[in-house]
Amino acid sequence: MMQKVHVEDHLQEQESKIGRIFTHDKMDIMNIQLRAGGQVPEHNAKEVVTIIVRKGEVKFTVEGTEHLLTTDDILVMEPFEMHSLQAITDIDILVLKTK
Repeated sequence: MMQKVHVEDHLQEQESKIGRIFTHDKMDIMNIQLRAGGQVPEHNAKEVVTIIVRKGEVKFTVEGTEHLLTTDDILVMEPFEMHSLQAITDIDILVLKTK
């Protein structure tokens, strides 16, 4: 059944917001909102991860290689690829983890 998910702009009130916004038996969707300079330390995921940039510029480092992403880009990572991110500007990204 179709479901609509609304994503609030939290950066008006706080420095960052990272959290799950939707869960399904085949997928989780997270929203990451960070102010410029904010970071997420290196980690990995056991699922295929798709990054969709809704706002801003973000630098992802995947397996030691840097990738600058903007609203024109989608990044797809395989399971267990080590990655981190740094917000170049204020960012709002969606993270889809496909189970």
